[in-house]
Amino acid sequence: MIGELILHLGDFRTGSTAIQSWLRDQGLAQGIYYPPGFNHAPLAHSLPHPDARAHHFGVMADHMAASDAPFAVISAEHFEFSDPADLAEALAAHMPRQTVRMRLISYVRPHPQSYLARFAESAKIGSFEGDLDGYLDWPQTVKRMTYAPRFERWKRVFGEAFHVRLYDRSHFVGGDVLRDFASFVTGTDPGPQTLEANPSPGLESLAYARAFHRAIGALPDEAASARWTLGRHLGRQMTALNLSQTPLQLHKTLAERLVEQFQDDAAATDAAYFDNSPLSKALAAAPAQALEAPQSLAPEDHLNPQAIEAVTLWGNMMRHALVAPGGSEIVNRLYHE
Repeated sequence: MIGELILHLGDFRTGSTAIQSWLRDQGLAQGIYYPPGFNHAPLAHSLPHPDARAHHFGVMADHMAASDAPFAVISAEHFEFSDPADLAEALAAHMPRQTVRMRLISYVRPHPQSYLARFAESAKIGSFEGDLDGYLDWPQTVKRMTYAPRFERWKRVFGEAFHVRLYDRSHFVGGDVLRDFASFVTGTDPGPQTLEANPSPGLESLAYARAFHRAIGALPDEAASARWTLGRHLGRQMTALNLSQTPLQLHKTLAERLVEQFQDDAAATDAAYFDNSPLSKALAAAPAQALEAPQSLAPEDHLNPQAIEAVTLWGNMMRHALVAPGGSEIVNRLYHE
């Protein structure tokens, strides 16, 4: 029986992939049991569905009952979308006596940095086709980046067991998110760790991904998740090539819009969880740090004609695979983490 359960809730684009890779490969050496699966997104996705919830949480409980590690971690950034009350019910039903203690942790990135990272991810996987300015008009962007009410729901259900930590290298234990997370879980700094990074793509990679998804074109709804899986795999391949990248940056007008949209949320989140108002300070600093004019993400501005022809060819081929009977399921199985 495990000693303590830690639920790592995300957020998206706050080092979750690196943490999950580390837990899978090195967690047991630190006394942390990490149940099977690269991440535990199926648990988060099952919460609104009683039968699926019973299955997934029952299997997870069986895994943890067989471990005598001092700590166990369930990790999925997909909990960002979950109802805390559903999670509390699932834990009470399936893991009532398996832990001495339970804690929950969510990392939060300052709004300007989060906006850029989330846009890059959405563009990479093909879930958003618009430009950087238009991302702020996408309804789910504001909903997901309005932190205070979402975190308040978690606090209301789990009380002092729920913790929010700032995603900022200068605030991490040892300047490393892995050391910071391990220190939170175990109470001991494990020292320098090997980081398997999942960096945000730069302009050149984003241009390539946009050309790729443009070639794939519109897909039926049932193929959407396979497109996202394919986009994540494309991102991993581009990272492995270690290509030279121009960082994605805000421009001044957009930075000012972000201040207007999120300044109340930054202040409320700071007041609830942080000293010295780091979210408010990062947001207020954004316009002065921004570019004067927007950057171009058009493939034609970053790729030569031969590269565009090649990526269009591969995008067309992948479209045929994705719309073929059973094709999207095969792509998801082949390329998922």
